[in-house]
Amino acid sequence: MEITEASPGFARVVMDPDGKCNPNGVLHGGAVFAVADQAFGIAANMEEPHEVAVSADIWFLAPASGRLEAVANRISENGDHSLYRVQVFEGERLVASFEGVGIKNSRHTG
Repeated sequence: MEITEASPGFARVVMDPDGKCNPNGVLHGGAVFAVADQAFGIAANMEEPHEVAVSADIWFLAPASGRLEAVANRISENGDHSLYRVQVFEGERLVASFEGVGIKNSRHTG
């Protein structure tokens, strides 16, 4: 995976498909989840206090076999929690949608 862009509440991560396909020739769901989770984690930890995940949900919308790009955006936050939406694309095609909730973890900063 490669982080191509990151700022507080935002991240863009790309991943090549090499070695990540299942026997049907499409990307394994775990690989799709991993790139989404990486983008979520980067977006959630670009500022203090850092966050740790408390939940994550993914919806697989279409099979993919090529290079993936995950784009994470913080869409809501309160004093303790933040909600992130990550869209995973193969080219221009949306292949998965992910939502993650992070909790601010002030004990483990820096």
